[in-house]
Parts: sequence; structure tokens; C-alpha cells
Amino acid sequence: PWSAPAGTTVAGVTVERADATLVLHTDPGDGTGVTSKPLVDDLTVANVGASYAVSDRIGVGISAPLVLTQERLGESAGVGLGDTRISVPVGLVLPDADGTGVGVSLVPYVDLPLGDQSENLGSAGPAGGAVLAAGWGSGPVRVAANVGVKGGAILNSVADEALGDTAQAL
Repeated sequence: PWSAPAGTTVAGVTVERADATLVLHTDPGDGTGVTSKPLVDDLTVANVGASYAVSDRIGVGISAPLVLTQERLGESAGVGLGDTRISVPVGLVLPDADGTGVGVSLVPYVDLPLGDQSENLGSAGPAGGAVLAAGWGSGPVRVAANVGVKGGAILNSVADEALGDTAQAL
């Protein structure tokens, strides 16, 4: 949940690594069994972000994935900046100043299609949504969860390449 003293700026980087990120499993139904084809593999991403507390309850944030490695359909592909997200977290229920207690935030956002779609780094158009985040803290223990919705233009060029006309029907 969002909570920061007014005027606070925070920045960070989170690095993530995944193998066999997106795998297509098909069964032709002729008794030959299921085949698996990695569509996206060997993925390393640095998620870069920063936020500024406009007030104790409202912030403005920007974040973007920086794809460091990616294998697509068996070939090295798509290294660069992905779509950029701008968010405005709003603290609905603030935890105590020491981080204990309950906190609840609503985080509306917009995703700007700045990543190269042909390299599987971006979407076809803008998208938006919101996340509801809740958390609780007591002493050194913190628990948090969130749930959200997203809408807008989402087109996966990898699925399009791999599935052709079938991807359009999905």
C-alpha cells in the first residue's frame, strides 16, 4: 500500500530471470502425443522505477522493464526498453507512521506503448487499469497482497508469429 511523507522520492531496480517463460503445448490428436515449443525463453529483465510523494496519500510513479536477454522462437531477440507505466498511487487507509497496522491503496495506471512491438518489447497501443493493494505490518513482519484489472490494446507478436491465423482467433 502507498504511504510516504510528502516530498519523498524513491527509485529502484528489480532484476528478474525466467526460463521457458511462454511455451506452446499442442496435441494434434493423432496419437503422436503433445509437443512443446518455447515461444519466449531465457528472459532477463531489469524493472526500473521511481516515485514521488505529492502528499502523504498521493504519489506519482513511472516504471519500465529493460529487457536484457530474450530468446524468441529459438533465436536471440528483443533487447531494449519495454512499455512504460505511469501510475498515481492513492493511500485510502494509511498504516501507522512506523509501518505497522493496516494499509490500503488504489493505484490507477496507464501503460504507454513505447517498447518495440516487433521485438516483443511492447504492445500495439496504450492500456490502463488499476490495482487495489492491501497490507498489514507488526514489528518486523509485513504481509501484502494486491488484485487488479487491465484493459486496452494488447497484442503479442510472438504468439502471432508462432500461431499465425490461430492467434487472431484468440
